[in-house]
Amino acid sequence: SGDGKWIYYFEDSAKPDKFARTARNAILFRASLDGKTVERLIDVGNTVGRVVWHPDQKRMALVRHVEDSNRDGKVDYLDGGAVWVGDVDGKNGKDIVPATSKKLGLYAFLADDTLIVGYRDAWEAPAKIVLRDAAGKEEPLCDATRYVPTANGEDWIQESDLWIRFVRATKTTGTALSIKNLVGRPLQIEKNLWIVRRVEETHHTQLLLIGEKSES
Repeated sequence: SGDGKWIYYFEDSAKPDKFARTARNAILFRASLDGKTVERLIDVGNTVGRVVWHPDQKRMALVRHVEDSNRDGKVDYLDGGAVWVGDVDGKNGKDIVPATSKKLGLYAFLADDTLIVGYRDAWEAPAKIVLRDAAGKEEPLCDATRYVPTANGEDWIQESDLWIRFVRATKTTGTALSIKNLVGRPLQIEKNLWIVRRVEETHHTQLLLIGEKSES
């Protein structure tokens, strides 16, 4: 957590009857650092789970897969998710973006309560990235395979093997770098992008630090 007092984690639990046999039912918990206090916060359903923090560290957002959005009688990987927003203790929460048949990604929870979300027709398809304000109005940003936001709005987008700087305010692109064999999720810290990739010749992994102007 932002105040360093809690560790948040996801754990699988018993599935409701409406969940398919192959689906999981993940629960978000938090534990104090000494392990003496453990709190169950919210069911997130058939998803790996990732918490996105508001800059004030008092609220959080995440994607839940608990609804049969395609109305086929069961909850599974074919259903879309909903974006839930609530307090860091799991209270006062609600689905801000309702579940649809689209595959939904959540990238950022900004200071003005705007969300950066992405909609996909299928998991392998590029996402349509949008800004969704607190009133539910959506403004298109770009199409991208992956989107990594930054605090200063100089974000990164992925198109095939290319990682491209994207200025959110003007919707313009800048530096492009070719990075193949990406492993896991890139991590943005200040103005640097940390990426792990696999080296084909040796099958080892390599950690890259991409700064404002170059790769190192």
